[in-house]
Amino acid sequence: MMRYDTVLIGATMLSLGYAVRAGKEGKTCAVIEAGCLCAPEFAGAWSGSAQREGVDYAAETREKLREMRERGISQGCAMHAPSLGPLAAKWFDESGADVLFLSRVTDVTRDGDGLLLTVHSTGGSFPIRAGRVIDTTADFDLHIFLGEPAPAGDAFLTAALESGFVSLPVRNGTSMAEARLAAAESWEGEKLLAFAPQLGILPAGSGHGIWQPSAWHRTAADAFEAGLRLRAPELPGSIVRPAVTEETCDIAVAGLGVAGSAAALRAARDGLRVIAVEQLGFPGGSNTAGAVQSYYAGVRGGVYRDFDAQAEAFGEKFLPCSVSFGKSAAIQQLLQQYGADTRYDACVYGVTGEENTVTGLLYRDREGLHRIRAKFVLDCTAEGEVCRMAGCAMLPGRETSGSFTNFSNVLQYFDRTNRRVWWEYRDNGVVNQYDPLELGHEILRSSWEDNQLPEHPDDSRLYLGIAPLIGIRQGLRIEGEETLRFSDYMDGRVTDAPVFWCRTNLDTHSKEFGTEDRIMQDWMTIAGMWGWNLGIPVPAGALIPKGKEGLLAAGRIFACDHNFAQGLRMMDDCAKSGEAAAVLAAHAIRLGVPAVKVPYPALQAGLRETGCLKDGDGFVLERQGNPPRRRCADSVGGLWLEEEEIPGELATDCPGLAIWSARMRGEAAAAPLIAALDSGDTRLRRNAALALSLLGHAEAVPVLLEMLEDTGGYTPQTSYTYVLPHAVAAISALGRLHCAEAAEKLTEIVESHGAGYRFQPNYILLDEADARFQYVSHALFALCEIGKAHPGAVCAERLRRCLERPDFPACVSMMGSWRRISFRKAMENELAALPDR
Repeated sequence: MMRYDTVLIGATMLSLGYAVRAGKEGKTCAVIEAGCLCAPEFAGAWSGSAQREGVDYAAETREKLREMRERGISQGCAMHAPSLGPLAAKWFDESGADVLFLSRVTDVTRDGDGLLLTVHSTGGSFPIRAGRVIDTTADFDLHIFLGEPAPAGDAFLTAALESGFVSLPVRNGTSMAEARLAAAESWEGEKLLAFAPQLGILPAGSGHGIWQPSAWHRTAADAFEAGLRLRAPELPGSIVRPAVTEETCDIAVAGLGVAGSAAALRAARDGLRVIAVEQLGFPGGSNTAGAVQSYYAGVRGGVYRDFDAQAEAFGEKFLPCSVSFGKSAAIQQLLQQYGADTRYDACVYGVTGEENTVTGLLYRDREGLHRIRAKFVLDCTAEGEVCRMAGCAMLPGRETSGSFTNFSNVLQYFDRTNRRVWWEYRDNGVVNQYDPLELGHEILRSSWEDNQLPEHPDDSRLYLGIAPLIGIRQGLRIEGEETLRFSDYMDGRVTDAPVFWCRTNLDTHSKEFGTEDRIMQDWMTIAGMWGWNLGIPVPAGALIPKGKEGLLAAGRIFACDHNFAQGLRMMDDCAKSGEAAAVLAAHAIRLGVPAVKVPYPALQAGLRETGCLKDGDGFVLERQGNPPRRRCADSVGGLWLEEEEIPGELATDCPGLAIWSARMRGEAAAAPLIAALDSGDTRLRRNAALALSLLGHAEAVPVLLEMLEDTGGYTPQTSYTYVLPHAVAAISALGRLHCAEAAEKLTEIVESHGAGYRFQPNYILLDEADARFQYVSHALFALCEIGKAHPGAVCAERLRRCLERPDFPACVSMMGSWRRISFRKAMENELAALPDR
């Protein structure tokens, strides 16, 4: 159990001041924050001033004001509120307090001379013992546990214009989603740039007891100073267990992100009673709060296109590229129009049911605790929170370490030169979002350390802050009644009864191909197929947690392996999964049968009504980039080149499709490839050797060893980006063939850190360190394959000594950031299974 001297509710400036002083006094603090932003009362609400004139602030406060001035956040008393968030994250990081983001208290009890708090985060519920508690939120989040009414206050919504910021009054009790919709419908002034990510609330009073609202102080300096001076209050005289309000519906939707919004709309349009619960203040998830402004891949079609159409209708009130701000209003408008009941700023913390049947949800909001009794529950939470609470079997991350794909923060700004609202994705590393302490640390670090806020102001940009939802791309997925696996797809084991189609490349968003499983190394490293989209049919069983009734999963948690999960997370496809889940639940309810028993023709007809499933969806293979290339077929097997076409394409600078086609055609393609090994055409000979490695042919070894000696750095152009040099592909191929003859040379590559290989920059190799990582990581994993197949052929101790060196190239750069991510642990894990000779 985690224990702290003080637990602070809200990552506010007052909490920061208290945590700074407590750290100096040797006391421990935890901060529980419902969102992802620091100083939300200023940086989230886009409100407040830096300081008051003529006040003699403490030395610690003056230091904070000095840094704000140096970064251009404040000029005198004026403050650019969106810029404060990243800087406050830096200060929280330096304070030593544990900050638990995306977390909410769901129970409070007495515990001796302290309090026992139950906190729910993305990883589940856990207890925290607190000597004292201070609630710094404007709306007194803990009031329900003290038997008090919600406090009064003036709420407002801040909007950004080219000419400055404007505050719009909001009726008390209105959600952010409703406030945005009202503003979008009624706005008639100059074009809007953006909405603040949180409503501002000015409390009517300064609070009492454990409630010390930071926003009451109006300025960042005064709130911080109030925290510096605050002494922990006495424990409340009594703790109340709030009554649980009962609600009933046909379908309860947990999470109103991309999948959940589509699910709620489709179910409501079909006449079902829907209650949707969302932890943020507005809907849309990664498409709105996460600032993912455009569709990257996927198959268009389904009810989510209505959101797009309505957002475009609002678009004339917004400056171009502000689709995420218009879309949050559009989603709310359509959900209201069709009668879906939405609950925002609400935390789902439990499920109800018997044995393997889920019958409802437990959630809390600022009004209290609630129980929803539902005929079906749809888990659209992105982290599978409902499925995990229901005891569903879940699938992990990559084989070598269990970790997931990189996460990002998104920087938003108004580009004054081009007069548009724009964004930048900045990858920050890999996070275990199920560990609240690790998640908190990574959000703090990534909010300030990765150049999210420039050291000095940039007059060409109006900074609009970090997107209020962290960009986590991958997590646990359900084990479904049917589970999509990349290897099954390539073997032709696919459904003939899809509820929707995906179209995507396997977008790892990272560069550590050597740490992936063998089939992914074959696809990415040997064939270079990163930038090729696949058409993938998704069966209804992928939405049904294995062995469970009354529960469906949608979004990036539906059933697929780690390889497919890197691609089956695109917004189009997640939205369609939500709609498919809603249609599946609706038919199950009407027929009175479990979801697994719903007949496919009924599903198919319902999904075709909106284009979620339509003619033209199917098996496709398409090369991204310029020029694009596209192949369509009636089956997976029809996507590949015929045997006679393969040699000619192997002789080109774009050999990946031919290399993979040889793998798919099998032994029928082998004879001409073996003959090509003696060709005078270097490209043909070497690409034929790579293709033969995928067929397991040792005849390729001499040519692969020849490629290993070529230090020129030649890289083919199979994909428009993320293609590795030929020599790295040869390393992976030699590992695949378990070539003991290559062991000494590969060990030398590891020991020399890949020295001698020429560096030719491209999208994946940004610098010399990136190049060395690729040669060394692939060589080390290839040696592990060889050593397992031929005990004694590889000296594991030599490799371990290399890994122990601090200068070992175990790190690789990430997209959009100067940060590098280390895969030393994954390498250590792989070496641990390698026997010494």
